[in-house]
Amino acid sequence: MILNAAMMRKREGPSRFSFRGRANRRQYFGQITWAVLTGAILAFAPIAAAVFSVFATIVILAVTSRRLHDLSWSGWLQVAPMLPVVFVFILDLSMARTTQSPGTSADWGILQMHFSTGVENVIYGVSFLPMLIFQIWLLAARGVDGPNVYGEGSISE
Repeated sequence: MILNAAMMRKREGPSRFSFRGRANRRQYFGQITWAVLTGAILAFAPIAAAVFSVFATIVILAVTSRRLHDLSWSGWLQVAPMLPVVFVFILDLSMARTTQSPGTSADWGILQMHFSTGVENVIYGVSFLPMLIFQIWLLAARGVDGPNVYGEGSISE
């Protein structure tokens, strides 16, 4: 029997770039692993890595959104663990600009990798902890059985 592309997509689930539907733990782990391994391989080709990082970011945001849908949460919840990193980044930029000497150009903090003390390294490391805990939760939590507001039940784990 010949299957057309629409039937195959329905059978496989949503595309990598889709923010709709649900993704179980296996699908989530598979797509995250694909993005990380491909990015590691492309790290030796900077231009290809830069182009890939745009696509990988969309794929990671989409699969995380679908994984949250499987847990009956909004996809916007993935923004919450990123807030400490964004806050520390903004704080670093603002402190770098306020500590500059008159008549000198601004030191743009992390953009120039100015880790002058170990304390800054610790602060940046700790700010990533909520994201790490969030990722572990997404891998460990069992999806909601049966249909929910985001779609039919996900494919069995």
